[in-house]
Amino acid sequence: MKSKTLKEIRLEHDLLQSDVARECGIGTSYYCLIEKGKRTPTLKTARRISGFFNMTLDEFYEVLENQD
Repeated sequence: MKSKTLKEIRLEHDLLQSDVARECGIGTSYYCLIEKGKRTPTLKTARRISGFFNMTLDEFYEVLENQD
Protein backbone atom coordinates (compact mmCIF):
# COMPACT_ATOMS: atom_id res chain seq x y z
CA MET A 1 0.00 0.00 0.00
CA LYS A 2 1.29 3.45 -0.94
CA SER A 3 1.84 5.86 1.91
CA LYS A 4 -0.10 9.11 1.91
CA THR A 5 1.35 12.40 0.80
CA LEU A 6 1.06 15.63 2.74
CA LYS A 7 -1.46 16.86 0.16
CA GLU A 8 -3.64 13.77 0.63
CA ILE A 9 -3.59 14.23 4.40
CA ARG A 10 -4.51 17.91 4.03
CA LEU A 11 -7.37 17.12 1.66
CA GLU A 12 -8.71 14.45 4.03
CA HIS A 13 -9.15 17.29 6.53
CA ASP A 14 -10.88 19.47 3.88
CA LEU A 15 -8.25 22.18 4.25
CA LEU A 16 -6.65 24.61 1.84
CA GLN A 17 -2.90 25.12 1.79
CA SER A 18 -3.54 28.60 3.16
CA ASP A 19 -5.46 27.13 6.13
CA VAL A 20 -2.55 24.90 7.13
CA ALA A 21 0.00 27.66 6.55
CA ARG A 22 -1.94 30.16 8.66
CA GLU A 23 -2.40 27.72 11.55
CA CYS A 24 1.30 26.80 11.45
CA GLY A 25 2.48 30.41 11.24
CA ILE A 26 4.18 30.09 7.85
CA GLY A 27 3.58 31.53 4.41
CA THR A 28 1.28 29.76 1.99
CA SER A 29 3.95 29.67 -0.73
CA TYR A 30 6.44 28.09 1.69
CA TYR A 31 3.90 25.45 2.73
CA CYS A 32 3.14 24.77 -0.94
CA LEU A 33 6.83 24.11 -1.63
CA ILE A 34 7.00 21.73 1.34
CA GLU A 35 3.90 19.91 0.14
CA LYS A 36 5.37 19.55 -3.36
CA GLY A 37 8.65 18.24 -1.96
CA LYS A 38 10.63 21.21 -3.24
CA ARG A 39 11.61 22.50 0.21
CA THR A 40 12.57 20.74 3.41
CA PRO A 41 11.02 22.45 6.43
CA THR A 42 13.06 23.59 9.38
CA LEU A 43 12.69 21.49 12.52
CA LYS A 44 10.50 24.22 14.03
CA THR A 45 8.19 24.20 11.01
CA ALA A 46 8.16 20.40 10.87
CA ARG A 47 7.04 20.34 14.51
CA ARG A 48 4.26 22.84 13.80
CA ILE A 49 2.93 20.94 10.78
CA SER A 50 3.22 17.51 12.38
CA GLY A 51 1.48 18.81 15.50
CA PHE A 52 -1.27 20.37 13.42
CA PHE A 53 -1.97 17.00 11.79
CA ASN A 54 -1.46 15.07 15.07
CA MET A 55 1.56 13.17 13.73
CA THR A 56 4.87 12.39 15.34
CA LEU A 57 7.94 13.91 13.73
CA ASP A 58 8.91 10.43 12.50
CA GLU A 59 5.54 10.05 10.80
CA PHE A 60 5.84 13.52 9.31
CA TYR A 61 9.28 12.84 7.84
CA GLU A 62 8.01 9.54 6.40
CA VAL A 63 5.22 11.49 4.71
CA LEU A 64 7.74 13.98 3.31
CA GLU A 65 9.61 11.11 1.68
CA ASN A 66 6.46 10.41 -0.38
CA GLN A 67 6.18 13.90 -1.87
CA ASP A 68 6.40 14.19 -5.66
